[in-house]
Amino acid sequence: MIKLYLQVLICVLVCYSSPSLLPEVYAQEPPPPKTIKGTESLYESEEGGFRVAFPSKPTVRSEVQDTSFGKTSIRSYVMTSLFAAYVVTQFDFPTVMDDKYDLNARFDLARETQARSLKARVMSDAEFYFGEHYGRSLVLEAADKTLSTRMFVVGPRLFTLTVGTVGKLSTQSSKLRLANQTRIDRFFNSFAVTSIPTAISTAVELPADFQTSVADGHFYSQFFGLKIQVPDKWVVLETEQAEMILEVGKDALKSTKPGLVEHLSDKNTRVIGAFGKNSVENSTDGTFFIMMAERLPYPNLVPSALAASALKFTVDQKDQLIESPTNVQFDGIDFYWLEKQDKKTKLFQRMYLANVKGIGFEISLTYKNRADLEIMLKALASMKFGKAALQTQQ
Repeated sequence: MIKLYLQVLICVLVCYSSPSLLPEVYAQEPPPPKTIKGTESLYESEEGGFRVAFPSKPTVRSEVQDTSFGKTSIRSYVMTSLFAAYVVTQFDFPTVMDDKYDLNARFDLARETQARSLKARVMSDAEFYFGEHYGRSLVLEAADKTLSTRMFVVGPRLFTLTVGTVGKLSTQSSKLRLANQTRIDRFFNSFAVTSIPTAISTAVELPADFQTSVADGHFYSQFFGLKIQVPDKWVVLETEQAEMILEVGKDALKSTKPGLVEHLSDKNTRVIGAFGKNSVENSTDGTFFIMMAERLPYPNLVPSALAASALKFTVDQKDQLIESPTNVQFDGIDFYWLEKQDKKTKLFQRMYLANVKGIGFEISLTYKNRADLEIMLKALASMKFGKAALQTQQ
């Protein structure tokens, strides 16, 4: 029970990807417990930076896992008894994790994936604060077990506390339910953070100006060192026109995904540039080549994780998935792309995602006619990065 739960929980929270893209887990012998001390009533881990009241000394496990920011070591502290299983899991992100939308997206995905994997019912899901640190409190009830979990981040470190009890907590006798709830509360309330690690990096902020220009039939961005050919006779959109396309998309999401709309602020998402088959005012088919920049939670986020997130959060019931995330390179830079089609409007959208200079770099191709896609793909193939790409502009 606990092993399956931990594997699902960790993969979702760290990898920020679809369950179908869970990474391989590499087992590793735990480090010698030289810096760990414990008693039957209170256990303290100097390495983990916490103390908590396990009923008896837990087993320490360590795994190295491929994640959205490379390989990382994940430690879990597990103690099982006849009546319950107690678990503390912790790992460190590269940066301080304080973006509530990003955390909620991870927590939501963890809840959905856990419930599906365990065939469990979500009995409660509420915001939780460990002091000033944001998290979520979750209770899942399966046919023969109940899992009570608290997930929260302190600086760059994510803690998950779980108590697994036998049977359905909600249908137990009042005496048994009280005994189990007492076990859960005693464990949760005894937890304390004793040290906070220092983040090894910081998120890269979007610049005030991407330094874009158009010359000799090419679009340039000095900031990204980008050069890309504009299709012949296509229109390069003014900044205000390109931003209007984004605003229209955000407006359409207000009723269904208000949190996402709030997250898509200038701080987090901006249009770099765009060109279309026709001008915005004259377009009737929505054929556009749009370049966007996204602030990432950490600068070393891998493009496959960007694509997995796009698959999860941008492809919904109104869409048909045409192509799952697939790797491709442009000028030596790894991109992942996927494609969907709106079932109602028949409009296709193909997205290419990469990490350039610690910033999410996205290209969106929207079209209805295959011939227009071929024109945009030719422009995409001309894309160059680096100082050499800008030399012809001098």
